[in-house]
Amino acid sequence: GAGNASEGEWSVRGASMILTRNSSTPFWSWYITTLAGNGTEGQDAVKFILEGSDELGAEAWMTVGSSTSANFLLDTIHTRGIAKVPLVRGRMFELARDRESEELRLITYVLCLMHQYVSSVVIFVCAAAGQVEFSVSFMIVQFWVGAFARFGLGIFVLAMVAQGNGDPALSVDVVHILTNAVGLFFVACILTFYPEWTDISMIVHGGAMCAALFWSVAAESLNDGSIDRDIVSEAFKPFFWIAMGLGILGTRIRVMRRVHRGIAAGRAAYSEVWERISGEQRTDIARLRQTVIGIASSCKRLPARHLIRKKDSLAIADSIRAEEKSQGSPNPGRWKRAVHPLEEPDPDQPGSASRRQSGSMQWHQLWHSVMSLSSANLYGGQPPQQPPSDNESADKSYFGVNVLQSYRLNDALMRSATTRLAGRALGKPVAKLDQVYSQAYLVQDIFVDFLVRLARANRGQFLLKSGEGQLVAAWDGQEATRARFKLCGLKKVRRAVSKLGWAYGNDVSQLRDIVRETLYFESVEELEACLSALARDREADIVRVKNTMTDAVKTDNRSWAWAGMPFVKVNLRMAGNIHARRFGVDSHVCELLLVLTDILQVQTVEMRKAYHEWRRCQRFALMLSSGIGNFRPMMMRRASISSGPAPEPENCPPKMAEKTGWCGGVTSSGVKISKETEELLEGLCKMSVYGVADWLDELWKSVKRGDKDQGFQSSSLTGLLYTKHPITAVSSRWPVQVVLLILGAVVLANGIVASVDLSVLKRSPLVGPFKYYRLETMLSRNGSVGTGVFGPGVSDFDVIGTSGCAPFEVKTKEKGSNAKEEPVPSFAGPISSSYLVSYPEGRSMTGWYLRTGDIKGSSWQDPAYFNVWASNDEPKLGDGSCAKGREHDRWWEGTDVTVWCGAEWRRVGAPYWRFQHFPRMFNRDASSRWDFLQMKVSLPDARGSVEKFHLEPSVHLYLGLWVLQHLLVGSAVLLTGASSSIRPYVSFVPAPHVCLAMGFGLSALCTLGSYVMNQGAGVQHVAFESLKASLSSAILCLAFVWQGPTFIYALWGYALVEMVTWMAMCQYLWQSAFHRVTYGGIIGLVFAATVTILRIRSRIKYTVLMKQDQKQYDVLWKSVADSVDGQSGIVHLDKVVRMIGLDEKNQCRQHNRERADQLPPAQRAKWLNSNNVGDPRVFPLFWDLGWWFIPGRPDPKSLVSSVSQLYASSAIANLLLVERLESWAEQTSGMVLVAQEPPSQLGGAQDSLAEATQGVFVKWTEVRDNPDLLKRMKLTSMKRHGRAIEKLVRTYGNAPSSILDIARQCLVFKDMQDLTKCLGVIVTDDNVRVERVKNRMNDRHNSNHTFGYRDVFINLKVINKQAQALGAELTICEVQLLLEDFAKLKTAEGHKRYVMARNGMGI
Repeated sequence: GAGNASEGEWSVRGASMILTRNSSTPFWSWYITTLAGNGTEGQDAVKFILEGSDELGAEAWMTVGSSTSANFLLDTIHTRGIAKVPLVRGRMFELARDRESEELRLITYVLCLMHQYVSSVVIFVCAAAGQVEFSVSFMIVQFWVGAFARFGLGIFVLAMVAQGNGDPALSVDVVHILTNAVGLFFVACILTFYPEWTDISMIVHGGAMCAALFWSVAAESLNDGSIDRDIVSEAFKPFFWIAMGLGILGTRIRVMRRVHRGIAAGRAAYSEVWERISGEQRTDIARLRQTVIGIASSCKRLPARHLIRKKDSLAIADSIRAEEKSQGSPNPGRWKRAVHPLEEPDPDQPGSASRRQSGSMQWHQLWHSVMSLSSANLYGGQPPQQPPSDNESADKSYFGVNVLQSYRLNDALMRSATTRLAGRALGKPVAKLDQVYSQAYLVQDIFVDFLVRLARANRGQFLLKSGEGQLVAAWDGQEATRARFKLCGLKKVRRAVSKLGWAYGNDVSQLRDIVRETLYFESVEELEACLSALARDREADIVRVKNTMTDAVKTDNRSWAWAGMPFVKVNLRMAGNIHARRFGVDSHVCELLLVLTDILQVQTVEMRKAYHEWRRCQRFALMLSSGIGNFRPMMMRRASISSGPAPEPENCPPKMAEKTGWCGGVTSSGVKISKETEELLEGLCKMSVYGVADWLDELWKSVKRGDKDQGFQSSSLTGLLYTKHPITAVSSRWPVQVVLLILGAVVLANGIVASVDLSVLKRSPLVGPFKYYRLETMLSRNGSVGTGVFGPGVSDFDVIGTSGCAPFEVKTKEKGSNAKEEPVPSFAGPISSSYLVSYPEGRSMTGWYLRTGDIKGSSWQDPAYFNVWASNDEPKLGDGSCAKGREHDRWWEGTDVTVWCGAEWRRVGAPYWRFQHFPRMFNRDASSRWDFLQMKVSLPDARGSVEKFHLEPSVHLYLGLWVLQHLLVGSAVLLTGASSSIRPYVSFVPAPHVCLAMGFGLSALCTLGSYVMNQGAGVQHVAFESLKASLSSAILCLAFVWQGPTFIYALWGYALVEMVTWMAMCQYLWQSAFHRVTYGGIIGLVFAATVTILRIRSRIKYTVLMKQDQKQYDVLWKSVADSVDGQSGIVHLDKVVRMIGLDEKNQCRQHNRERADQLPPAQRAKWLNSNNVGDPRVFPLFWDLGWWFIPGRPDPKSLVSSVSQLYASSAIANLLLVERLESWAEQTSGMVLVAQEPPSQLGGAQDSLAEATQGVFVKWTEVRDNPDLLKRMKLTSMKRHGRAIEKLVRTYGNAPSSILDIARQCLVFKDMQDLTKCLGVIVTDDNVRVERVKNRMNDRHNSNHTFGYRDVFINLKVINKQAQALGAELTICEVQLLLEDFAKLKTAEGHKRYVMARNGMGI
């Protein structure tokens, strides 16, 4: 259809009507008009198509419309059904959707489809990067989001249709949207709760989509047997789901059939042997069955899972929480030992002294694995963590003081269980695979010793290795004969991970066969006797028993995929073993198989291969049956493992062994260790056993997320903004929270008002009613302004009512219909530079139109800028003021209210406008919604052309800039202000900086989309503002993501960009760069300037605070430098440092070991030739996983990323460093600090020399031989947890590899000569490798950076045999060398001032 004759020409050719258009502009709507003559109803076209082409004689035309159509989201399908053409003659019938429906379809696309495309990209990228678990989880979330988005959209559209506010054709969309939502919801539920029915869910979802397609599209098309090709293309989507489901279902069936065929031969062999056994030993089999029933009934309430003692886990958890609150204080206080309630007294504790020593030394082997894993960074940044301490007395503990830094936690970890494990003592299940393996490697030898005793008493036998001449034999448990037997050992890690995925739903507590062994018996009678003895033994508790040795086994159809092997399987805990209690592994579940030797004898290599093939097929079948949800691999973060029995300790004093349990000795790798080291290793392993080995990493993460204030609460507010996490830091302070809540509420309210206005503007009149409207021309096309404007320059002007059409359009469109007549103005005509229309009854308007002049050559009079005014006051046309134009030439100046012809007029229109909602919260006048702009308009040159201006906003042009931007930013700011308070209760709330980054990032995307849509629609000024908002939001998003000290610079950048772009926009929109201010730019500028000023003030303040201390150090340094000996010593020291060549510019980092399996093929082969499988230098776990770490060789690409790993390795390195420190001090007259009184707490260890009061410096050679001085010697303890986390978040950008002083020591000297000599001794020591030397004892050093303090500090690694064996040879330590006079100036008060200064400056 054409609006008027000027738009095109009609022609009729047979059954076709052709419209040749004069322009190629896109059309939005099309219509047909029924015949005008009476009785012509039978000739109406009810089934037709609309085709388009650029050439009239073209052979192929494109279908662009039809008599009926359906919409699938953004897809329009031309169904070519029968149209409901009206019977009224000459009535227009519109066939295309209106703009409101199209905008809703666009929103539908964004909500229902765009997130799927984005999610698909994210899933693919993450899966390609190896993050399969995250990809699957993200996919499931994507199904949930899609389902709820479609539900919400379907309900919204349904409500619109029910209220009559939308296109009735939208009801077709509702069917598809809601049906699709139900299908996606069904799939999401299945994947989440019942993944084994994934294939069925896919088939049902595809069927639902097919039903929706038939209901909304196909049914109408199939009435006449025609199927449009668009329908076929849409049907591909549901059939794709159905095909996927059928493919998985078919694969499952094929795999199951293969499973059955694979084990058929083995089942037949076992069945034949069992028939013979059951015939000969029927009575014994019956007795065995009764025994199994009795045992099963007695243990049916015991959980057959790996659990943690309730009391132990609660005590450890309480201790960790207490330590987190104490901020890693060096002396958090003593904690009285809590005693377990006596649940089941067990006076008879079996075990021998040799076993006790072997069990104690088992910690060495486990530690060998833990530290190797630490150095290798096996856990991707979260390796094992801090353990317990040396216990020469209850008040001395190297582990508690230096690693745990807590007596409370040390006491909770290191005490041994005193009661037998019972039901009331069982706690939560084990949740980590590494925790299970830690327990397994500690309980393995205990379990084997127990089985040796059980087998010897009941004629049990163990499997021999091939070549021994027989299959099984008895074993006495001696190490000399152990090599003859093929013991089961621990389950391979890869098999355990695989089994978790397809059998146990990633529940590691159900891996009951990590520690497993098999006993063989000649007869069922011996097997039953062993089982009975096991049930009576107080050293073990049976938690589960399974018997397949029954008469019904050959006819048992309950498990058609069963391999057929008869056995008795027993799961048990070593609950009564004293060593298992001490190590905390008495709750670990082990597995024992009891098998007859006759069954073993029929096993062949082929049967074993078939069995393994069956296992693989069964695994694959169960994987498919559990769906994609269970393809998630179990990520093993930590795996603490040891191998075989350890050698007994050498020359352990009996008295010491009884008192502490630690006496040192030799590890499984042949390295001699001290009792402090043994205690440390036991503590580290025990933390892994209890699943708290990474609590420091978790504490660090909680600080980064904002859950904990550690590292932040002691800093000044301005200092926090220069840390790594400024937003997370400051959001924990209540003044900032209040400001954020207020700002968030204001911005959110702006967005809410905008959304309410959008709803109102779409449903009600926009302006009025007013009696008088006038168009006033302020600027003509030829540049005339003020009194130079002789007339309005238009030939017609009127307002547009609620119909949305101009009066002449209504008459044309509704000709011959019963449409409601629009009111007619009582007066319409030009008055001076205005065009006035009046309605005596008043009229509301939604826009206006104007018609350019009719006279040829009058285009110079066309308005280039005008205002539309409205009033209910009657103008006084005879007072002479009406004929006056503006007296000044500044056409862009003016107000929203003016006086003309004695009446007050309100501005209700201009050529261009924007929207404003913040004033609407305080001004309820309807006209305050629009912000009219002073922008020139260009009207068409054709005379008599009509231009329409609609105030009603387009949803897709309005939504991004005015609604979503404010809703997203306001919600993010509100959530940030409240996150610190609600995160302890709602764990899924993101960190504060993540909230802001997400809010501003989504805002940037929404405004960028608004820019694209407005630019495409030709709304240049809104596009410009959208681009400006997107740029500002993107800057803040990046600032919040990166954070760090650069946040302040980013804030400055945001403020400047916001103000500059706002000034440019003001110049563009209002012809004045300073027309208005930008609240965002002003807030950002004030905030950035305030923080910068306070930062400068803070630095000045704390520099003054440290001025007195710096003056003392500078005076002392001047006295040293002015003396002859001192100056020569300074010069000599500087020469030595230069010769070493490792100055302070050398960058040091904590690295992990390099992996040989990642080397080039030639180097890898060379390394493997010199390190055969089983080499003790490579832990068996690494051979199992294919991870071959090279001791002493750092990987430049792999940096330490775990605080727990760093403390664990530093604890070892610190002990080894002390040994070297004693040697250096002995050779160079070095001095150590000795307390004048015996230390009362922490064993004399202090965080720094400044904390040591009432102490003197004594040469090590004098302390070494004096037991009293040795007891009172004060060595530097490891860095406090709180300070380490402070440095991470304040200085090191969350890079643990940058912390080089966790292990640190200090030597003091009388003069520069001894100090320089010690430096030379350290550099030439073969046991260490010096990485960096920083000399602050020269005139080039700027003392302002250290407040006058001077020393020489060395970063080095201990690389001797012990360090390599314990995995600490790559750990960088720090050694400080300083003069005695400088050491004496380090007072406790001075240190407090220094702490205040560093907190104030955020360093």
